[in-house]
Amino acid sequence: MHSARKYAAYLNAILFYLLISFLPGCIKDNDFDFDKVASVNWNPDIAVPLIHSTFTMSDLVNDETNSVVTIDSNNLVTLVYKGNIYSMKGSDFLPVINQSDIQTVTLNTADSTTLYSGGTCSKVINSNYPFAFPNGELLDSLTLGSGTMFVNIQNNIPHPGTLHISIPTATLNGIPFSKDVIFPAGGGTVQVLDSADLTGYDVNLVSTGVQNTLPMIYTVIFQNSSSAQSLTSRFFTFTNNFSNMVISRAFGYFGQRPLNITVDSSEITLFTNSAGGTLSFHEPKVTFQISNSFGMPVDAHLTSFYAIPASGTNIPVTGSIPDPVPVGTPLFPGDIARTSFSLDKNNSNIQSVLSQQPHFLGYSVNATSNTPPVAQNFLLDTSELRIDLQMNLPMWGSGSGFTVADTADFSLEKIDEIETAVFRLNATNGFPARAFIQVYFTDSNYVVLDSMISQPSDFIIESGAITPNGVVIHPTHKMKDEPFDQNRLQHIYNASKLIIRSVIETQGAPAQEVFVFAGDQLDVQVGVRAKLKIKVH
Repeated sequence: MHSARKYAAYLNAILFYLLISFLPGCIKDNDFDFDKVASVNWNPDIAVPLIHSTFTMSDLVNDETNSVVTIDSNNLVTLVYKGNIYSMKGSDFLPVINQSDIQTVTLNTADSTTLYSGGTCSKVINSNYPFAFPNGELLDSLTLGSGTMFVNIQNNIPHPGTLHISIPTATLNGIPFSKDVIFPAGGGTVQVLDSADLTGYDVNLVSTGVQNTLPMIYTVIFQNSSSAQSLTSRFFTFTNNFSNMVISRAFGYFGQRPLNITVDSSEITLFTNSAGGTLSFHEPKVTFQISNSFGMPVDAHLTSFYAIPASGTNIPVTGSIPDPVPVGTPLFPGDIARTSFSLDKNNSNIQSVLSQQPHFLGYSVNATSNTPPVAQNFLLDTSELRIDLQMNLPMWGSGSGFTVADTADFSLEKIDEIETAVFRLNATNGFPARAFIQVYFTDSNYVVLDSMISQPSDFIIESGAITPNGVVIHPTHKMKDEPFDQNRLQHIYNASKLIIRSVIETQGAPAQEVFVFAGDQLDVQVGVRAKLKIKVH
């Protein structure tokens, strides 16, 4: 079971700590007092203690980034894996592409006469600008979370003036958008750049009766410049650019299109370093959690669901998988429709699949928006369609010969001061599993130079005593001394790799199942006695 693997791994880590941190730097000729180590009644907590720690299930799995430990009302421990299958935000589903409205104004002879005589000349352009969206969505209205309007004027007419821009259906706090851009006379071509912030504007795109239509009113007012230059071949052109727009809310018809849900997988780190044996959980459960705050229906199908073992063919997960996946539709902006379905040993083959120790759960999903079609959709920038996978593994089951193997880099220096060393491990095990632990020191080609435990059969930490129902009633104790003479220390000194191998077995496995509760714990005390070389001056 997971707890057994992790406490075995932690014991390995303790041994690494002893070799890597204590031997090189902690023992010095001028501060080591051998009298502090009793030769007859020697125990880590009264001699030279290095470690005294107590570990519960939560401590032993806190390095798993995608898993958490939960405790139910009966104090039973459950390991929970979580993974996201799909997630899309409203701003990603409905991006706004940059838009440009280009207009040109020309003046005639009468306009020239008016300006030369000291008057002004106004030109008005009414434009029902077609506001486009990347996937053909038809919008009635939107609110901009951000956006900027850039105005670029090119004036070749020898009179100055003002470009007044009005968008009557775009309002901020009820006030329609309005912008004046002053431009100088254009003896040659004069360019003017200006901008306006559109953040927070509510935009009505259906005021003309046609969706995606933005009414724009441009008024160009030329002032007299006392210039008598001919207006022939003269021009006044301006470009209105809508850029960097992000929607905070939108209403309309979003259309039907495939959602980009790619094939993905979630790692089951419990089995990452598995190298054999069996592991069985009594009540595993996989739950698909779906939440939708888009105001549109979504047609989704779990087209494949399978386990990926370390080697061999993928294993299909079969059972009561609904088709289509139940995706709810919220009723109003800000509402979240939540649905879910679960696979367990009663409605699927998930129990037998997990017994094969897969490293990943793989899946693929096909989904189409707005199916069946609904004429009026809505979304917020915070709207999200999420499909999450959660796997619950209650610590109720059995393990037999479950083997965990891993490798690590290793280096050790300055052991010439030490003639011999003896490590003592005191372990009190309150978990319902026993473990054999071995650490091999190897060269760079993984040729074994020595092992941590010279007699492997001596280093088995027995399970706590359990009831016939698989509950630990009292812990067991293990004390082990492991001597290292100069020859073994030299092997360690020459090592560059470690191979860690742990074999886990629950009490009475595989016939009997056991439980891991929140109160189960492992108490570890470690000490050392070392004999130093004496320097004679």
